[in-house]
Amino acid sequence: MKSPAADHRSAGVRELFLPFSVTRVTWCRLVAWLLPAAIVALLSGPAAAQRPEIRIVEHIWGFDGRVMPGQFNPLSVLLDNLSDQPIEGKVTLRSISGLVRDAGGVLVEPIYLGPTSRRWVQFYPWISDRSHSWRLAVESGDQTVLSESIDQSRPVLDFGFGADDQEVSRHVAVILDSAGLLNRMPTALRHMPAEVFPPYATAMSGLRVLFLDHVPDWETPRQEALLSWLKCGGQLHLLHDRNGLQLRFSAVLSPLNQPFPSFSVGAGRVVRHALQRERLDESTVHPLIRRGRDVRAADSAQIAPKNPAAASFFGTSDPAAIDNQLITGMRELTQPEHAWWLIFLLSLGYIALIFPGCWLLSQKRTLHFLTTYAAIAGLAVVFSLLFLLIGQRGYGESTVLHTVAVARSEDPTHWNCLQTNHLFVTSGDTYLISSENEQALFASGNTDEAVDAVIRSGNSGQFDVRIPPFSSQSILTRRRVTLPDWELSVRETEVLEDRLVRLLLSVGGEFPKGDLCEYLVLYRDQLYLGALTTDGTELRSGTPLQTLRDFALVRPDANPGGFLFGVAISPDDKRSDQERFYQDSRNALVHRSLLDDGIADPAEFLLQPDRVRLMVYAPVPDSMQLTVSTSSRQEGRILYVRDVLLPSEP
Repeated sequence: MKSPAADHRSAGVRELFLPFSVTRVTWCRLVAWLLPAAIVALLSGPAAAQRPEIRIVEHIWGFDGRVMPGQFNPLSVLLDNLSDQPIEGKVTLRSISGLVRDAGGVLVEPIYLGPTSRRWVQFYPWISDRSHSWRLAVESGDQTVLSESIDQSRPVLDFGFGADDQEVSRHVAVILDSAGLLNRMPTALRHMPAEVFPPYATAMSGLRVLFLDHVPDWETPRQEALLSWLKCGGQLHLLHDRNGLQLRFSAVLSPLNQPFPSFSVGAGRVVRHALQRERLDESTVHPLIRRGRDVRAADSAQIAPKNPAAASFFGTSDPAAIDNQLITGMRELTQPEHAWWLIFLLSLGYIALIFPGCWLLSQKRTLHFLTTYAAIAGLAVVFSLLFLLIGQRGYGESTVLHTVAVARSEDPTHWNCLQTNHLFVTSGDTYLISSENEQALFASGNTDEAVDAVIRSGNSGQFDVRIPPFSSQSILTRRRVTLPDWELSVRETEVLEDRLVRLLLSVGGEFPKGDLCEYLVLYRDQLYLGALTTDGTELRSGTPLQTLRDFALVRPDANPGGFLFGVAISPDDKRSDQERFYQDSRNALVHRSLLDDGIADPAEFLLQPDRVRLMVYAPVPDSMQLTVSTSSRQEGRILYVRDVLLPSEP
């Protein structure tokens, strides 16, 4: 029989556990309701957290969606800020070699995107012969808000075997669309938005033909870039506007208002057409862009028999092959001269001291057994220091920047200059190569190797790179440089059946002169040697030298230093390595200069009959040297290319 106290305790327990039982049932029901919601929240939470605040709306390679190998090409990316917060930071672009490895340096552009706004960002990567992938990232503070890959577009020129000649011979030709234009006519041309037209003349090398049917609402830099491109040899076609009226330009573009159906601006050509864009069709457009500037049917007949199935052995019309050849030659000029005989003797000595030296030491009973181990460790330390001292350096090297360049004349004082540079340093450090107020574009010449470099383009262009001691870095750059006027004028000229019989040019005091200067004159497809008179005031054309094709195509015997084909140097050649490289690079630079005309194969090039092309090969003047953040010796050669219009016959 239970006591009253026990009954009381039992009742208390029941009162205590009864509410718990009810609560447990309630919690079970609550969990049954909340569990699906929790699962949905867990699954959707990461997706919501990873939802990008910024996205790429579209991207445009080059001017018509293709890239020109061997040139700096604009890449225009339209970014869209999806958030209601501004984004301020930087946009980076990296080349990806293979699947994951970075190659070259990283291009950087600052960015500010207002809330829910869009903006075009433009990069100017160097495009070699290989197809690369690229990774674009937007960084704000310590956070990466966007990282997305961009595939490189197909090239304008295809250097592979079996390439379609019809496509190879085409140039980049576009029609400029005004902002907000919805009419995508004509279909015979590719379209380019006016807002992505580059503001730098140095980024215009890939464009050959431009159609314009409106006066673009541009700031001054873009107008100047258009005029600079035209003066360097571009072809501009002016159409009637939407109202059927001729275009009327002002300010910087006022030279386009000449009242002629066709006229020259610098080395370029402007052609007026009394039609609107809707009337352009394939039959009208195709003859204008087939071979660039004013090449008539008769000229095409002259070119056709000279156009081989393959431009040259091993595809040396590829501009990347020429660039690699020049870089290799400059690298050979700066290789440290190691004392290999001393390194070899030290290696033999180290081996002999380890065995039988240390083995004989271990046989001496009077010595502690740890003596042998100490001797091995000591020898390793001593010889490591010796190899480090001797192997990391040569003898007599200094920091030096070698340069080979091609400069295309824009007007008497401005030149569009493409440089291949090679910087050799004796001490490891971060080096800054820069150019102020020259619209400079930079790239690493090591397009397939990882380079610790930050690249910025524009009027404050910089190449900030980390270089180990006694090593080198190749750098590609294009700049718009200013030089004194040569004061060129045509004194006498005589042409007979596409042959230049006589040419006499008057030159000023700033014209390149000296024992290291060489002069070439191109008329049609024939090269002539030029020579200065004794007083240095006139340049005369001499006897024919070679056709452009025979002179410019890279052959084993014209290969700088024989690096591409391994040609042995003749015992009779008494030139130094440096003299040999610079002199033999002349032919390759003449070939390389043709790419600015949109032509890679010299057999396809034929200069218009209304001009001659003067090419001067001379040392790089001090005023054209890059700024390097360390004391360095700078030397090199430059090929000046300038078209001189001949007087028209009365």
